[in-house]
Amino acid sequence: MTPDELRRFREGDPELFRQLVQRESPRLLHYACHLTRDRRAADELVHETWVHAFRKRHGYGAAGPLLSWLVAICRSRFQQGVRAESRQGALAARAAKADEWHAEPAAAKTVEREELRGRLAAALARLPDRQRDVVVCRLVEELSTRETAARLDVAEGTVKATLHHALRALRSQLGEPDHD
Repeated sequence: MTPDELRRFREGDPELFRQLVQRESPRLLHYACHLTRDRRAADELVHETWVHAFRKRHGYGAAGPLLSWLVAICRSRFQQGVRAESRQGALAARAAKADEWHAEPAAAKTVEREELRGRLAAALARLPDRQRDVVVCRLVEELSTRETAARLDVAEGTVKATLHHALRALRSQLGEPDHD
């Protein structure tokens, strides 16, 4: 983001926000779908993310890519929603809705698979921000190492090392043997 765009962003320029929403929403929606496993919930989460980003626009320091800041907001809003739902006992309903968005063969729709997805999402949420961002870029969005490095503004070697450590942490959290 250029210094002029940053100034306009902080001032709440509606045209710039429209452009940013158009540019960043598809990738943000992809991430939100990964988190929620429900397209309708993902759409709502993306909307909440943009509303929150607009309200907190003065807090964006342009230290990293705008998308990383938006992903952090999205993740935070999702985690707040999960905590609220768990207090209301609605997590079972969300797991049931997950099958509406995922078009998997009937044989693969097992309780164990849903439980594993939930455990994986929780383990991913516990990763440090950089590790989570690298995992999402490389494994969810299927970006190359070079594309991930460019998006996160880090060296390619950092992406490789971070992914290695993130996968090791995920295996550990999931009780899987370490293959290193």
